[in-house]
Amino acid sequence: MWQSEHIRDKILSRYPQIAVELTGMKTKGDVILDTPLAKIGGKGLFTKELEDSMLSGETHIAVHSLKRRACRFSRGAGAGRDLLARGR
Repeated sequence: MWQSEHIRDKILSRYPQIAVELTGMKTKGDVILDTPLAKIGGKGLFTKELEDSMLSGETHIAVHSLKRRACRFSRGAGAGRDLLARGR
């Protein structure tokens, strides 16, 4: 969760007056360990649960490493720039 902590710290350094709560989530890709990823693939194996949580209003942002993989989000769940890779 270090990526989430890093983004939280960046947000709080700029907006110290807001509250930030970190919530850990397990995705389908984190849970199914006995099947090759290519067999269980589907849309956003590691991001679907994060996207659903944002679209339902349960969470406001999600932080995921994405491991440099192409990823498409549904309308209303945008993707921010990769702050960590750019060293910001």
